[in-house]
Amino acid sequence: MIDQAEASRQINRVVSGKKFDFWLVNAENKFENVLAFLKKTDVPTGAEVFTSEAVYPGEGMGDLLRTECVNEENESETRRAERFFLFKYAREIQGAETFTGAGKALLELTKKKKIKLWLGAPHAETSREKDLLYNAYVLIENGQIRFVHRKKFLWNGGKHNLDSEVGVYETTGTKQTPISLKAYDGIFKNRAYLICQEANAFFCPKWHTKPTHIPEVRDAKPDFVIIPAQWTNKVGTEKEFLKKLALSIARRIKEPVDKFSAVRKQGCLVLVINNREIYVCGPVNEKKVKARVYAEQKERGWIRINNNGVTTGKF
Repeated sequence: MIDQAEASRQINRVVSGKKFDFWLVNAENKFENVLAFLKKTDVPTGAEVFTSEAVYPGEGMGDLLRTECVNEENESETRRAERFFLFKYAREIQGAETFTGAGKALLELTKKKKIKLWLGAPHAETSREKDLLYNAYVLIENGQIRFVHRKKFLWNGGKHNLDSEVGVYETTGTKQTPISLKAYDGIFKNRAYLICQEANAFFCPKWHTKPTHIPEVRDAKPDFVIIPAQWTNKVGTEKEFLKKLALSIARRIKEPVDKFSAVRKQGCLVLVINNREIYVCGPVNEKKVKARVYAEQKERGWIRINNNGVTTGKF
């Protein structure tokens, strides 16, 4: 950790003084806690709020979005029912229909609070031929979706075969059919969005010799790399793996182009919104350490990062 004064200096150096106000929410993987945060916390007008991957609608159905291990030959009735409900939830958050009312309540809160909400949610596309369901990270502003990043790389049960690039499911027929997305679409303003396994696709500390699967991130030279996730921290070699990856991306480097993970010479700010932990990583001016965790929250709560530094709290 670093002190507030140093955090503020590093933050403003990274963003070149541009004003921003970001809130990361640890909702403990529960959509109702996202609603509770928005209702109870005094988030300023115009601020941006970030949630974890697949936090909406919750109820464990995020598993259908996070992995590509759902295209069994004989898909169960339960799987088909879950997919049907996910599609209905997606249409509600897109304002296309009213299903349970939970999505509608969230849209109304963004209007009332006048904030921008980044939500890990399913995103549906319909056509005359087929229905498509994406694992997505969507920006909701004034009750409407303004931007959608569709996850290109899904976790495939630990095989780390990133060449499959499965990011969308055709939802018609008797089972889910994985379809490859044509391009990574996670660049927005001065940020790059990497949904969970996409961070591993951008750079894996285990490999080092592997080229990145998402060169668009380094090409964009973003101020922020934002990682909403459903990442499980295992023991042993996998412990804190995502945090190590975030620190590697955030670090400041001497060379203008890094062969592996760092996105730009002056470093960047990496915001991680995992299912049960959130943290902010950024560059530091130290001889042996190039990046540190600025703040983290492992309980239900929030981290606020802006030009003044980083603060934490609970709700």
